[in-house]
Amino acid sequence: MQEKAKSASFALLSKAYEGMWRRGEEYVKKNQVMLTASDIHGARAIARGSAQYEVTLRFVGEGLARRCTCPYFEGRSAQHPPCKHIIAAAIVWDKERNLALPTKDDVTAETIPPPLVSRNDIALLFSDPLNADLETLRMAVEAGSYVKPHARLPSAPHMGGRESDAITLADVKRALKEMERWSDRDSFDPYFCAGEMTAALSEMIRTVRGRLLVTPLMVMVDALLLIQTWNARLMTSLIDDSDGLHEFTEAHLEDLYQHIVSRVQFVGDETSYRSRLEDYTIARGRY
Repeated sequence: MQEKAKSASFALLSKAYEGMWRRGEEYVKKNQVMLTASDIHGARAIARGSAQYEVTLRFVGEGLARRCTCPYFEGRSAQHPPCKHIIAAAIVWDKERNLALPTKDDVTAETIPPPLVSRNDIALLFSDPLNADLETLRMAVEAGSYVKPHARLPSAPHMGGRESDAITLADVKRALKEMERWSDRDSFDPYFCAGEMTAALSEMIRTVRGRLLVTPLMVMVDALLLIQTWNARLMTSLIDDSDGLHEFTEAHLEDLYQHIVSRVQFVGDETSYRSRLEDYTIARGRY
């Protein structure tokens, strides 16, 4: 008698945060997770976001053992809530086996409430904005005594191509327009969505920096200036920056700028790039 297939999605549902589940669904919609091996007992997958991570799922008794190499999950205990990559891999695995997936109502009813982020957690974020845990930044608003219902946003805008592909200015413009559309949602709130918007732009900048070596240098310089200009709009028009979240995007912009400068010096032809990079330094922090 053939063994009945178990649902990985439903096995994870009661152990996941709702916001994280929604981000896992976004990963699936954008085809950012690919199974590399699977059978009735387990699956392995690759998740591509700001970096590439490996996910492993395996049924053990009535539970689902899981592992991911991302910073949010790696090294945590087996009881730690699953990351978006694990959730996405479970959904893709279930879809491949034609199993029913949790409905929107299932997700709302069965997932666990969002974690409370402590003031100490927030202080740690601001102590090192460049290397901040962006998931914690997205949830920082939960540290308040009152949280207004608001839109739950994707982790990052979609960037075209693979990690080995060059960034184009069209990629950057599309990603920024996508984020602009998030702010048009009826449930978007300039204050309560600020952390998610800031984290998303920071994650986008990390992705751009990761493709520095495969992208024409002038394209990378122009991308830096485009993002810098849009960041000023984000901070002055789209979100409430009263908590000083600009420190995170500024740190990531500055990191990208420094990597570009290092590459310019390595190439040895600074003259053609100097005036464009001066535009960045002149506009740095002007909002």
